[in-house]
Amino acid sequence: PFFFHPDEGIGAPLWSRGLGDVYKRQSEYLIVIANDELENNYASGWNIVSSPLALSSSSVDDIFDVDSYCFGLFDQDGGSYSCTDTTSSQIDFQASEGYYMVSENEVLLDIEGDVLVETFPVVLEQGWNLIGHPLVSKVLVDSLEVIDPSNFYGIPMTWDEAVSSQLLMSSIHGFNNELKMHTPVDVLEPFQGYWIHASRELQLMVSPHIYDEDLYNREDGFLLSITTAEVNPQAPMLVWKDMIKIGLSPLASDDWVYGQDEYDIPIDIATPTSFPDLWIDHPEWYEDGITESRSFYSDMQQLNDDSRKSWYLKGELRGNDAEAQINLSWEFENLELLGEDEVNLIVGQEIIDMRSTNSVTIDRKVRKKLIHNEYIYYSGSYLYKPNKYAIDYLNRKIMPILLKEFPKYFFDIHNIIIYPSLF
Repeated sequence: PFFFHPDEGIGAPLWSRGLGDVYKRQSEYLIVIANDELENNYASGWNIVSSPLALSSSSVDDIFDVDSYCFGLFDQDGGSYSCTDTTSSQIDFQASEGYYMVSENEVLLDIEGDVLVETFPVVLEQGWNLIGHPLVSKVLVDSLEVIDPSNFYGIPMTWDEAVSSQLLMSSIHGFNNELKMHTPVDVLEPFQGYWIHASRELQLMVSPHIYDEDLYNREDGFLLSITTAEVNPQAPMLVWKDMIKIGLSPLASDDWVYGQDEYDIPIDIATPTSFPDLWIDHPEWYEDGITESRSFYSDMQQLNDDSRKSWYLKGELRGNDAEAQINLSWEFENLELLGEDEVNLIVGQEIIDMRSTNSVTIDRKVRKKLIHNEYIYYSGSYLYKPNKYAIDYLNRKIMPILLKEFPKYFFDIHNIIIYPSLF
């Protein structure tokens, strides 16, 4: 890849969006023309922001026009900035790091620094990392390389090799301002930040390349995406939604596999006015000490023709103590792989055919605790028999649970079950 300043480049412009112009020769080379001063407008609401330049100053006061804009910033280490709170801890705004930003109005980020013209190593710690995209050009996730410092030879691995080696979880999550929720991405974009999970300390090598969306192609098995949203929130601009994914694949395992099954991203950095948090719950994995958390964003199981599959879901509405309703909506991918198998969602005592409808509205309510001997059981989560099948979704190890582990407010979602067709 070649980088030029504005007076050195040749070619025909491909795009210009405040980052300078990008040019492409009739060759295999990428030519990026970028200024040392760049700006980007962020829409009102929530964003994860970053800098695509090595900054000459890391001060929020220097980077943002704090006299014209009111906003809040939050970093992964607990640092924060607020236009309304002078006691908030200051943030060092650095390239390759991501920051949550919230504002009721559009905010302009105006930065000055050096264009990063070569491969940039992003240091990843074990666990979740809130990173920023350090380049001025888009980068496909599949083009990323990974170096494992524990490997004596330090040979870079491709993204797919690193995921297959269980060094990284397969999804990188950004925050979609328009959708108001975290979503997995295929492309890293300038001025945006992302969540990435590493199983150990690693280096993520971000390199410029010719960007072509046609190069990205990933075949998946059956997938079911479920999205949550509060119905008629009081401050729609400042809310979050949530999403989980469950799936079936011939190559997947029903057991915990790092990279195949993915943790839910951290939620303790920033607090929206309303966030119907939804996760796939696996307390048995956590209690057995094989996972760092019981909360999962995605869970893949093996696709076969003769076994029932089930996923246990939990939810909590955060940031809002008032009465509320939660809308659950869903989309299928590759549903034909299931043939005529039933796909049911159990909410309270109701069984919903997910093939015949794509949403349901449920109430958020205060949890009722039933205590029997020294064990706590979920209110309403009893074994019962609908007309056709006996559902034994409580057939799991029951362990003593501390009261503080129960959220005050919750959605009464039991699980999703896929039944093999009897016909």
